[in-house]
Amino acid sequence: ALRVEHPRLVPEDSRVVFLVQRSEQRTDLYSAPDEGGTEPIELDAALGDSASVHAFLVAPHGRQLVFLASVPEHHALFSVPVDGSAGPVLLHESPAGSWPWPMRFSADGRVLGFLQDGGLHTVPSDGSAPASFVMGTADPGFELAGDGSLVVFQRSAGLRELFVAPTDGSSTPRRLSAANERVQDFELAPGAVQAVYSAGRNSSSRFELYSVRID
Repeated sequence: ALRVEHPRLVPEDSRVVFLVQRSEQRTDLYSAPDEGGTEPIELDAALGDSASVHAFLVAPHGRQLVFLASVPEHHALFSVPVDGSAGPVLLHESPAGSWPWPMRFSADGRVLGFLQDGGLHTVPSDGSAPASFVMGTADPGFELAGDGSLVVFQRSAGLRELFVAPTDGSSTPRRLSAANERVQDFELAPGAVQAVYSAGRNSSSRFELYSVRID
C-alpha cells in the first residue's frame, strides 16, 4: 500500500510537496496544488525506478527545492522546481556510505550548505558549479549569510570555536571567537553583517553574550 509522508505546504507557490512510499526500497517525491484539482506531479520521475528519495528541503523563496536520493551505489543531491516545470538537476554525488546531511539554504535560496562525513560543503542550488569544500570538521548548526557568500559554523575540537568562511572555498576559514572562548551557540543577524554568540572564557562556568562582524 502507498503511504504519504512529510507533507510541506509551499504558500509562495500555492502547492504542497510530499513523499510517497511505494515499498521499503522506494520512495518518490510529489508536488500538487494545495487546493487539489489536478494530479500530483512526480518530481523525481526522471531518475527512474531505481532511485529513492529520503528527504527534501524547500528554498525560502518557495520556487525550488533540493532533495536527497539514493541512486545506484551512492547518494546524491538534486535540485528541482517545486511546480515540476523542469526535471531534477544533479548538485552533488556522495561516495558509497556517505550521507550529505543535514542541509540548509541561504536566505535567497542561491546556495546550499551541507555536511558530509563531518565536513562542511556548499554548492550553488542551480547546479552551475561543483560543490566547494569549506572545513573538514564542523558542527551541524551552521548558518549561511543572506546572499550565500559566507557560512558561519562551530567546530568542536577542544574548545567549541566559531568560524566564518566564503562559501566558494576561495579562502580558509577565519575564527570569530577568541582563543580562550567556549562557544555555546550563535545566530546571524538578519542582514548577516554580524553574528551574536554566547560563550564562556577559560574554565569559567559563566557564559556571556558577544557580537562580532562576519565580513
